[in-house]
Amino acid sequence: MSLFDDFSVNAKTYANKVSRKADAAVEISRLKLSESRLQREISRSLKLLGAKVYKAYSLDDSSLDVGDDVVAITDMYQRLKTIRKQIAELKNTEFTTFDEKSTDDKG
Repeated sequence: MSLFDDFSVNAKTYANKVSRKADAAVEISRLKLSESRLQREISRSLKLLGAKVYKAYSLDDSSLDVGDDVVAITDMYQRLKTIRKQIAELKNTEFTTFDEKSTDDKG
């Protein structure tokens, strides 16, 4: 191969890596936005649940049923865990240093 061919191949390889990293960065940003929104939703739901419990306790109302609220909040926490796992996986696969990847490729 000529020097120009080597340069061309290397340039394409690095351009593909940069593109992949940029796509991963965009996806991580999207997931972090979802994470933030979900955290606000959880906080809001917990406040509402607390208000319900307080009101029922202050009125000495023992008929309060919070099962649906607890299930909904538990589901939100599970979704939050999934989002955080996806973020960690993207960071681990796309943002390792060049030296780590080149060492891994050599076996």
